[in-house]
Amino acid sequence: MRQAANAGPVAELRARVEADPNVDGIIVLITPQTTTDIPATAKVIADLSARTDKPVMAVLMGGERMFEGTNFLI
Repeated sequence: MRQAANAGPVAELRARVEADPNVDGIIVLITPQTTTDIPATAKVIADLSARTDKPVMAVLMGGERMFEGTNFLI
């Protein structure tokens, strides 16, 4: 499932993925745009991982710009 940068309805997407019995795991790929809030995005990923029994894997691409988000998730 693809979501455009800053599409906003992250909670709606998260709820659909969590509820879908055909989804066995969640892979989150982040390629930051200029307005991407990296710490907030990392928090959403952490919250999702804590709330679901499905495995969650996050890939934060962007080098040093992703440092704060990566450290939050470790």
